[in-house]
Amino acid sequence: MWNTETENNRSLRLQFVTSFHFYKCRSQIATLNNNQTFLLYICKLTLHIRQIAYFCTKYMIMKTIVEKSFKTTSNTDMLSLIETVRKGINFKSFLSVPGNNNFNLHEWSNILHLSERTMQRYKKESIPFEPLQSEKILQIALIFQKGKEVFGDEKKFSQWLSAENLSLGGSKPKELLDNVFGIQMIENELIKIEYGILA
Repeated sequence: MWNTETENNRSLRLQFVTSFHFYKCRSQIATLNNNQTFLLYICKLTLHIRQIAYFCTKYMIMKTIVEKSFKTTSNTDMLSLIETVRKGINFKSFLSVPGNNNFNLHEWSNILHLSERTMQRYKKESIPFEPLQSEKILQIALIFQKGKEVFGDEKKFSQWLSAENLSLGGSKPKELLDNVFGIQMIENELIKIEYGILA
């Protein structure tokens, strides 16, 4: 949560930055000589004001992002997901999860750390996935729901997943879905895109 202590620290820092910039301008005007004009001072003051405005805007955006990132689904929904993971997702349900048709068998085997042969056996014998794989399947399903929400439709999100991304070190987002850290990076990128923070 965005606690009071953090909010106070941010407020104090903002006051410090504001005071620093105006003190800097006052110091500069005190040293003006006959060759310097008042216009120069005004330009510098305007620049500092813009820097303060940028700081305030960035602060508010990041505050909103942090608050949103800590919002979770209800306890009832979370308990339902936990129960699904514990029981294991059967192959029929797996085929219907959001985003399933965006990956071929080879890609899914890499994401779930299973051999293609094991995947085929699960399909043939209707064997439910182990909790570890079931959890990963649900994580990806939630990623696709968020992606559709941010990009407007699944096709655009799928194209983004398949394109090299400089923010992700030049990797394609879909290549990072095989581990929890990669999934977190993708979630962070989606939040930044949602709020227009592209760099």
